[in-house]
Amino acid sequence: MSSLNYNQVSLHKASYEPDIPVNNATPCFRDPFELTPPQIEEIRGDSMEESKKAAEFSLKDFKVIDNIGSGSFGIVYIVEKDGKQYAMKELMKDQIIRDSQSLYFVMEHVPNGQLHQLMEQIQNNGQKGLPPTLAKFYSAELVCALEYIHSFSIAHRDLKPQNILIDEQFHLKIIDFGDSKEITEQDMIENQRISTSKISSGSFSKILLNKDQRDHHNHREGTFVGTPLYVAPEMLEFNQSGYFSDLWALGCIIYQLLTGVTPFQGKNHDEVFSNILERKIKFPPYMEREAVDLIDKLLAFNPEARIGYNNFIQLKQHPYFREIDFKKIKSREIPVPNLDIFGVTLQSSLITDDSDDSARRKFKSFFNKIENEDCCSGVVDYKRGVFEGEVKVRRKLFFYKRRYMIIQDNGIILLARKSGRMRCDMFIDGNTEITRLKAKRFQIKNQRFQEVIESPDTDEWMRKLIQIREQLANKPIRQSTFSKPR
Repeated sequence: MSSLNYNQVSLHKASYEPDIPVNNATPCFRDPFELTPPQIEEIRGDSMEESKKAAEFSLKDFKVIDNIGSGSFGIVYIVEKDGKQYAMKELMKDQIIRDSQSLYFVMEHVPNGQLHQLMEQIQNNGQKGLPPTLAKFYSAELVCALEYIHSFSIAHRDLKPQNILIDEQFHLKIIDFGDSKEITEQDMIENQRISTSKISSGSFSKILLNKDQRDHHNHREGTFVGTPLYVAPEMLEFNQSGYFSDLWALGCIIYQLLTGVTPFQGKNHDEVFSNILERKIKFPPYMEREAVDLIDKLLAFNPEARIGYNNFIQLKQHPYFREIDFKKIKSREIPVPNLDIFGVTLQSSLITDDSDDSARRKFKSFFNKIENEDCCSGVVDYKRGVFEGEVKVRRKLFFYKRRYMIIQDNGIILLARKSGRMRCDMFIDGNTEITRLKAKRFQIKNQRFQEVIESPDTDEWMRKLIQIREQLANKPIRQSTFSKPR
């Protein structure tokens, strides 16, 4: 996937804390088993004397039984001492920061939340899925990401929108490799055999209820992994999972990107599982034919029949991706489309000047509307305007609404819609905080209001706001004419 840059897969178990990528390194997964507080106390002891003894432990005191997982920061082993087994994590010094008392992990920040949150917001707005172009773009990024991960013999096994983050440039980044598994030749042989441990539908709930206990005590390969809405039928029937399980999850996610809901629904887990095993899936009439065909082939009941099972060439050549250049997707040469749903303005600046094609001239009729707005009578004075332009104002999560913003030399800030409605209750004073949040995003905050603004002209907006704040630091603003916020 383009956002992964193919050396930047975040392999860890954390929703918002992807690991720092290790360039030119083979990715591996982190096992969730670490020393828990009770285990630490068993080693260290409760008394000060025992704690001192614990400090004298060395690697020679422990017998390494097995390597149970590794990640960007270290390796986890099962070790034994005095007949007791423990989990020991070896940390790589060059990947951590430490002082006399603590260790610090510095990780990449992925600022735009989960794909799951985006889908929820879209659904709450009454929309049926993402815009088709964006859905196809994100589907292509996920295809590239899975191809990359599988090339290292790793199956994710819990692919879902909650484990997909949206980075600063709005590309996707897969996280949470806690249930991932390195696929060996023996695994491939095992997956070819029909298991005798078929699970009846009546025991589905028990699978989930006992999952944590079984995962803690037993080897992960033989236990239930995945999330009910995205789990593949072979996991329900035979407790088997692998590359093919990721392909099933991909089909579920593409369906969700296009419709806003998952393909298999139910009142409870048992009903969802039954619908998966019976493959009860309905495609809405508005879904394009190529998308239906792709999802249908990814959700093939037989794992070997899923498109992409042998390699990803056939998957990438599917007609649904006809317009997609996967080489450019990988290299991030193609910008993410439909950024307006994130509140990103791609248009050129509309900052006013004295030229004939200034923003004020272009929006002359718009100005006439808002200038006559009764609620802002006595507040709007374009002769006092010092800076103006089109911006985005944050409203919930990371969604932004388009507004026209004007700063007057008396500190009044106007936010107007093209419909003519205006908010004119904001003003800056000497205590107003003006803070840069990102390259194209800043915040204005004081006791009366707080707004997060996004604009390609963030530098100019901040410079002008700070200039006005300094000029007005000792000049209180008359507030009697301000309207209520809209």
